[in-house]
Amino acid sequence: MNHSQYLKDIDVFDQLTKNELRNVHDTRVCKNLKRGEIVAEPEKCDDKVYVVEQGQIRLYYLAQDGREQTLDILSRGAFFGDIAFDSNIEAYCAFAAAEQNSTTVCILNKNDFFKLVSTKPKLALKIISDLAQRLSYAQEKIAKLTLADAKARLISELFRLGKNFGTEDEKSIQLKRRFTHEQLANLIGTTRETVTKTIKAINDDCPGCIAQDRNHYLVINKHMVLEVIKSL
Repeated sequence: MNHSQYLKDIDVFDQLTKNELRNVHDTRVCKNLKRGEIVAEPEKCDDKVYVVEQGQIRLYYLAQDGREQTLDILSRGAFFGDIAFDSNIEAYCAFAAAEQNSTTVCILNKNDFFKLVSTKPKLALKIISDLAQRLSYAQEKIAKLTLADAKARLISELFRLGKNFGTEDEKSIQLKRRFTHEQLANLIGTTRETVTKTIKAINDDCPGCIAQDRNHYLVINKHMVLEVIKSL
């Protein structure tokens, strides 16, 4: 296979021609990262678009006291960085670090990236759709951080993670990657101890709502958890 052809398997590039793929392949700069290694940080991402080619990237902000607030976890094909269409808007990025070993992130020049976007209406729509989805998630997260208790925030986040990193059937959602209580805490703006207590409280009120399979992946019983949500 041509070295550039595998890029077509990445969602954001699947509308490109062979020549366009070759150009992206030849002009991008890729970094192979270990878990925890930072690839982007605030105020240092001007004119750069980052694409996750392999693994997962965690976006987060750093509080003055050193605490980390996870904003999102991005998987293969996701993009981030200076993605404002208006060049007059100053770019401000979150910290972006590898969430697992063997993560590869490739960096593209923003102008080159948006030249491609301008000639590919389907690619532009895909990017707009992705940004709209992220905005909707951010607005929902802000509302929940302000108004909802830890139980509601945790259940909501587990459902979202299940859709992004799991499989779903009529009865349950099974995550296909492990999330520690500390990682979950960072995602919902609380502490590891609170997450541990919240999971215990949910299972005390609703045994089997949140379980683990033999590989220690979380399994969420959808119907039982929805009953918990209704009672909140």
